[in-house]
Amino acid sequence: MTDASSEHRDELFIQKIRQCCVLFDFVQDPLSELKWKEVKRTALLEMVEYLTAQDVHIAEPIYPEAVNMVSASDG
Repeated sequence: MTDASSEHRDELFIQKIRQCCVLFDFVQDPLSELKWKEVKRTALLEMVEYLTAQDVHIAEPIYPEAVNMVSASDG
C-alpha cells in the first residue's frame, strides 16, 4: 500500500477491509478455500504493517468500513 499514491491509499485500504469481511469456516472444512484464506491473511497483514510502520492519519470514510469488518458474522 505504501507504493500507492496518497490519494489512492484510502481507497485501497477500504478495498482491503472489504476483502477481509468475507467469512470462512475453519471448523467444518479447514482446507477449503485456501487461496482466498491466504488472500485475506495477506490483506490483514498489509493493513497492520501499513498502520504500524507509517505516521498514518486514518480518513473518516475508513471508520465505518472497519467497524463493519470487525462486526461481520455469520448470523
